[in-house]
Amino acid sequence: MNLISFLECNVLESDDANNKLLEVIKIARISVQIMQVLVPAAVIIWGSLDFFKSVIAGNEKEVQEKRKPFIQRVVSGIILFFIPWFVGWVIGAVSGPEWKQCWNDAKSYQSQSN
Repeated sequence: MNLISFLECNVLESDDANNKLLEVIKIARISVQIMQVLVPAAVIIWGSLDFFKSVIAGNEKEVQEKRKPFIQRVVSGIILFFIPWFVGWVIGAVSGPEWKQCWNDAKSYQSQSN
């Protein structure tokens, strides 16, 4: 039994509720893609700034103290980049082909109001 079978959506149907669902999923898809890039980049840039401040100051003790948080931020940025992919994989495994079809339909969906 598919846990997310109620999300079956098909672009070929002209059902208004179906179109609204596709719009919501399209917005969610775009939001996830933006966050997938911006959040890890911000974390890595933020860590780089802290680390480079200590390098420029020339204090070796401060450089040693800032190295560990910098590495942790880089690793967390990489993890944050892959979380949406992993969640999508889990949802696809649980829900079956319906969710993947709906996600792909939302990618190519054009609102009739445009």
